[in-house]
Amino acid sequence: MSRQPHNSAFRVILVMATLMLIGAAMIPLLNIQYSPGIRQKQITVWFNWPGASARVVEQEATSKIEGALAAISGIQEMYSASYKDGGSVSLAFKKEANMDAVRFDISSRIRQLYPSLPEGVSYPSLSTGMDGESASPVLTYTINADLPTWQIEQYVEKNIAGPLSRVEGVNTVSVAGATPREWVVTFDPNRCAPLGIAGSDIVAAFNTRNRNDQLGLGMMPQNGSDTLRQIRIGLKQAPLPPGEWDRMAVKSVGGRIVRLGDIATVEHRQKLPETYYRINGLNNINLTVYAEKHVNTLVLTDILKEKVGQIRTGLPPGYSITLADDTSVYIRGELSKIYWRTGLSILILLLFVFLTSRSWRYLWMIVLTLGCNVLVAFIFYNLFGLEIHLYSLAGITVSLGMIIDTSIIMIDHYGRFRNRRVFLAIMGALLTTIGALSIVLFLPESQRENLVDFCAVIVINLVVSMFISVLFIPALLDKCPVYAGAKSGRKRFRTRAKRRVARFTALYARFLRRSRRLKWVYIVVAVLGFGLPVQMLPAKIEHKNAPERDSTVWVRAYNATIGSDFYQQKAKTYVEAALGGALRLFAKDVYSSDFYNDPERTKVIINASLPEGCTVHQLNETMRDMENFLSGFDEIDMFRTSITAYDNGQITVTFKPEAEKTGFAFRLKDLATTKAISLGGADWGIYGVGQAFNNSLNSGWKSNQIVLRGYNYEQLYRYAEELVDSISVNPRVSEPEIMGRISYRGGDNRTEFYLDLNFDRFALYGLSPSEYYRTLSQQVYRSSLPSFYNDGQMEQAVLVSSEADRFDAWHMRNDILAVGDRDVKLSELGTLVKRKSGNNIYKYNQQYSLIVAFDFVGSYELASRFTERHVERLKAELPVGYSVVNNRGGGWWGDSGGSPYWLLVLVIAIIYFICSVLFESLRQPLVIIVMIPISFIGVFLTFYLFELKFDQGGFASFVLLSGLVVNAGIYLINDYNIFRRGGVAPGLGTYLRAYNRKIVPIMLTVLSTVLGLVPFVVISREPFWFSFAAGAMGGMLFSIVAILFFLPVFLPMKR
Repeated sequence: MSRQPHNSAFRVILVMATLMLIGAAMIPLLNIQYSPGIRQKQITVWFNWPGASARVVEQEATSKIEGALAAISGIQEMYSASYKDGGSVSLAFKKEANMDAVRFDISSRIRQLYPSLPEGVSYPSLSTGMDGESASPVLTYTINADLPTWQIEQYVEKNIAGPLSRVEGVNTVSVAGATPREWVVTFDPNRCAPLGIAGSDIVAAFNTRNRNDQLGLGMMPQNGSDTLRQIRIGLKQAPLPPGEWDRMAVKSVGGRIVRLGDIATVEHRQKLPETYYRINGLNNINLTVYAEKHVNTLVLTDILKEKVGQIRTGLPPGYSITLADDTSVYIRGELSKIYWRTGLSILILLLFVFLTSRSWRYLWMIVLTLGCNVLVAFIFYNLFGLEIHLYSLAGITVSLGMIIDTSIIMIDHYGRFRNRRVFLAIMGALLTTIGALSIVLFLPESQRENLVDFCAVIVINLVVSMFISVLFIPALLDKCPVYAGAKSGRKRFRTRAKRRVARFTALYARFLRRSRRLKWVYIVVAVLGFGLPVQMLPAKIEHKNAPERDSTVWVRAYNATIGSDFYQQKAKTYVEAALGGALRLFAKDVYSSDFYNDPERTKVIINASLPEGCTVHQLNETMRDMENFLSGFDEIDMFRTSITAYDNGQITVTFKPEAEKTGFAFRLKDLATTKAISLGGADWGIYGVGQAFNNSLNSGWKSNQIVLRGYNYEQLYRYAEELVDSISVNPRVSEPEIMGRISYRGGDNRTEFYLDLNFDRFALYGLSPSEYYRTLSQQVYRSSLPSFYNDGQMEQAVLVSSEADRFDAWHMRNDILAVGDRDVKLSELGTLVKRKSGNNIYKYNQQYSLIVAFDFVGSYELASRFTERHVERLKAELPVGYSVVNNRGGGWWGDSGGSPYWLLVLVIAIIYFICSVLFESLRQPLVIIVMIPISFIGVFLTFYLFELKFDQGGFASFVLLSGLVVNAGIYLINDYNIFRRGGVAPGLGTYLRAYNRKIVPIMLTVLSTVLGLVPFVVISREPFWFSFAAGAMGGMLFSIVAILFFLPVFLPMKR
């Protein structure tokens, strides 16, 4: 291709300069976060129905809501849960769904459906974050004043939370920590019983006092004129302040008016909270600001702090507002580490370029093209709405080495030969890398969310670098040649270098000629070096249904050789060592590590739960002891306590920056474990660092689970019962149960007290069950009273029995109470027994789901065969509309049942097709593919020799290597084919000509890629990035072996 005219080069440079200015101007518009925003295309509709069982809830409410919502377009999956006192329906939508339109459609359908729902069902509510995105807290403030907390909360809601919620980018502002007061009327049921007064009579007296009766219509003059207007006439009693409730008439008994003060006491006290939320163990008013997604968190926090500063100046005397938590501080610190790592990577790469080129002009060319690439890429980051967070910043850092690789190849080629023939090789190399990264789209949703921006920035940077290499670099070289005007000393050095290259080429050629005659040696070395998975062979092959004598010849031969006692006990160790290769070392000593770790701030999580029947207040008292223990450590930055139920309490502990760099988090975890053991009474779980601790002995978890699904619940339950009867015959099966759902916290089975009435005794004593129930209900009576205004404030009141907190199962069995007109022992009329209540009912895509869970005494393989045998039997017996699966769960890959490593096969296929098109050959790409497993040997050895932990970053290094290591082969084979098409005879000599032409820039690109990853392993050993960089560096260095030896040996060429 001819040299580009100078006026054309000037136009290209001018356009690129303009794009660089636009990119620089867009830097403030970038959405900078710490962690990626999780887009949840999901909406949950929930409702309450007090007193209703799970079965009634499902039949009368959940199924109707499901039917109404099933017709909404864009639904991908539908889940529902029906439980005692309520239910929920969750809808997962496709990516293209318009969530605003969906929310409107759901609201409309619920509004139409609600009148047909049974009485008592609350109006269905939609979950928060209905736009499909979860909000994240950015700032937390603590507000103090010398006033009751409920008054502080009212002021904060109106004067602080309101203005902050109107700031653009704020999702919600929550205020927590207030303990409202209520008026408690406590009556004595034993004093009321002789008077014939029940709790409902007291409630009726309050309702009568607050009743507003309509007497009719009347006429009155309008504005002093003779014109009359119609008005409503009502009768309302004067409000009675709580201090005078004692004289309120309740009922007339025997001609005597019984007043409230005769049978009850009135007290104004703090209402017991339903949930608890504290920071550092203090009962303060906490204001938390949640940010919307796709906003710059750092900019938003600055705006909010300025707004709070303005509010602080106008606070009433005695009020103070203190910043308790600022996530932007940690984000800025972590981003500064990433910026430092990126800057160090650039410095290392530029220093490497200068040392290898020893030319300031060459270095300037690299800096200019690198800066142009990054600034132009900023334009596309904004156009595609990418978030800049720790994953995408790491992607930018990783791509810097690739960008410099592309620049080195084009500068070297165009600077020497003044043509763009290398562009096809550059494009093919970049497309293979992009193709390898594209498999992120096939990852499960939870993993794809973390890596999609990481891959997106790399793809954008590589595409931009491709256009810069074909347009901008030639234009710069036309204006400012790199290799022009070489000095005489440098010419003499190049002459000596050419002589050394000629001598090396002659030796290398003789070596390759001999090696090409011994290809089988290289095949054996490659296979044994990579390794055969002989360690994964089963000890024996056992047919599921047929005895061994009916097995095939191959099965009998396998069991007689590999399955023999001699092989398993004596030869197996030596065979695996000889044939297992690097794969055996990797699989044996490395792969067993945890696969996924999320980079985040160091935390210690302390969970606590109490047995069923306890209260959230009892759990709060237990966790208070742990909070007092934690408050004694100065190294702790903050600990947040959240208690939402009797079995769900959590303390999240974060540490000061200087403490994070030490082992204090591990020490605290051990001390907290000792404290939890000493406290006792609760089930504790402590994790976050080191080995997790859990002292729960009654988790309810079962190791084996069989899931049944169908469209008729009763029939499905019968199938589940038949399965339980079938597996119970085996003595190895322990405690089989039918559950609606199971997790590591156990199943959803709950227990209840069941009163078995003795009707013979009722007839003997002349009593009725209704009288018995009325007596019991008065002992535990609790009911809300009408709310009222007191001194301009709306206040709440409640009526409770004085026996409500004392009356328990023991009193139920032993007390003697008045039932009707007799005093009887309660246990004579009914027996109180504890039993399991009904399961919660779950549906998946409108199919009922039940789990038969059990423990199996035996090996994992034996349990798997036993479970699979019953699953296969049920599959053959179940009618259409019913299904059964063996629920073994999944790791980080989710429940898809697949493995991520089949994606590596997809990567290889993508690379093969790209190279086939580029080379116009079906044989040459096979040599490129051979380089991939050879580079994997380097990854295996890196993790084994340095005893590194393999996680998701290690898998990402495999993916990236698949696209990177083939680049060198593409450059070499492309030049080889150019020579062939130019009329040069094919053969080893032609290959060596291409080799000498490209080996120097190829080695520079390999080393620059490795050096660009050095900051990831030097600065800190963070999850994901350390294993990613270590694996990629090991694989890239080992690819040199494939470039120098395997590629020329297996490349098809005529001698």
